Amino acid sequence: MSQAFYDFAPYAASASVPLRLGAALVLAWGACLLVLKVAQRAGGPHPMVNRSWAIVGTVVAAMALWVAVLCGVCVIAGTGVAELPLLPCALTLLFAGAAIGVTLLAAIRGKGAQRLLGAAAGGGCSMATISVWAESSLPASARCCRKRRWSG
Repeated sequence: MSQAFYDFAPYAASASVPLRLGAALVLAWGACLLVLKVAQRAGGPHPMVNRSWAIVGTVVAAMALWVAVLCGVCVIAGTGVAELPLLPCALTLLFAGAAIGVTLLAAIRGKGAQRLLGAAAGGGCSMATISVWAESSLPASARCCRKRRWSG
């Protein structure tokens, strides 16, 4: 009597994709809520408390945004974290910090058009974060083919 062995690994991997994307979305949502709370807290009368809230909130929200994008990229690219290059990972951490910091600074200290400019700069830094992640998650063969096709 032979027993059939079924490999359920592909099914488990495909079933975990929505959960991993959901975790990335929850992390990004949590980072946005933290930024909103820090912006509300930083409007108080004590400048030392305002500064500490802004600094700690920026660092924590930037790390949460970075991890959220990392989770999303790993799910979409189908790779593990260890397969992503180190330099783009560090660069995106800086971009995520800049996006959160510029947005918070504009929300706390900006007036009118300065808030819009700060939001636009934060959005630009967020787009830079996503574009660096997207570029780093491409396999080397895809990058090479894309360069040859456009260098024409």
